[in-house]
Amino acid sequence: MIFSVEKLSLRLQRFLFLTTPIRFVIEMTLEWAIAAVINFSSPTFQSGVGDYISFILSVTFLALVSLFLLTVPILLFTRRPEDAIMENYFSELTEGLKVTTFSQKLFFSNFILLRLAFVAIIFALEGYLALQLMIFIGLNFLQLVYILASKPLSESNSQEIFNCSCMLLLSYNCLMFTDFVDNEDLRYYVGGYLFIGIFSANVLVNTVIIGKEAGWGIFLRVRRFYRRRLLKKSTQIREVKIVPV
Repeated sequence: MIFSVEKLSLRLQRFLFLTTPIRFVIEMTLEWAIAAVINFSSPTFQSGVGDYISFILSVTFLALVSLFLLTVPILLFTRRPEDAIMENYFSELTEGLKVTTFSQKLFFSNFILLRLAFVAIIFALEGYLALQLMIFIGLNFLQLVYILASKPLSESNSQEIFNCSCMLLLSYNCLMFTDFVDNEDLRYYVGGYLFIGIFSANVLVNTVIIGKEAGWGIFLRVRRFYRRRLLKKSTQIREVKIVPV
């Protein structure tokens, strides 16, 4: 039977309660942190209910991100393959991720910490651009070393390595826009176009990879659907009794 109430119930439980919301909050760490800092820096509440809602949401989700910073690695460290609850409700945390070594189990914590550090540096060192860039370069370099050393993804780490390399190159390229470079043409024609080129290449490569995976998934589903229809038709034909004239 293609459709069953039990399968639908299990999918809804995973989606509504644990798996998808946790991944969503983690992926939106950068946005939650920026929203929280902005709301903390100027909590005026002069515009009415909207300001209160914005403040409450940003604080709530930042608290959840901070909570997941500790709880997700604990879940991964205590995970057992035979644990049905872990496999049913937290499967998306381990899908496509190696969880055999210590460093691999810290993948999500590293993801959260890196984005929180970016936001903290942007606002705390607002008047120190050169220092910001040096810390950005250092953090991106450490992230690249982490991915190369731990290889946390189960299938291929090439895309993650490519993204980290692009971020590191963009961090270096931002030095072109500091006071160390006083040539405006050099900033515009070299720094500007180089930044656009690296950023566009990163977006293009990731779009192609995502589109390829999505297209292949759709193709497999369509092929499976038509195979089932053909199998059903062939079964019905074999079951037809030939009545002699």
